[in-house]
Amino acid sequence: MNTFKVSHKIARNSHDASYSIHIDSQYPIEFVVVQSLVNVELMEIDSSIAILSLSSPDPDQKNGFAATYRFIDTNVLKFEIKLRTIEGQFGDLSCFVIPNANPKTSQAFNIPLKPRSLHERYLAVRVNY
Repeated sequence: MNTFKVSHKIARNSHDASYSIHIDSQYPIEFVVVQSLVNVELMEIDSSIAILSLSSPDPDQKNGFAATYRFIDTNVLKFEIKLRTIEGQFGDLSCFVIPNANPKTSQAFNIPLKPRSLHERYLAVRVNY
């Protein structure tokens, strides 16, 4: 097995100004590693399928955020990460999905973090009476 399919979808949650990243894998997931040069805030998700390990930010190494999810269950094909970006900061969020298979391989994808990612457009409608 040299390659496997991983798809992801990003959804913006207006009610709490956060993003949900939904990951679907062809094979059961063993680890998900998330890394960014800019700091992001992970939000709690009611889940007991993974153990979260966070690394401290290290500006000297240009690492603003790093997290590893290690899955307890060996049959997880779908996973959600919920996070909030820091307004004004921009860069990429890199995600690495490692399946529970041999030989070890991974799929990676980047998510651009934009400086005004929490802003929304509202259409003002004026009603004349």
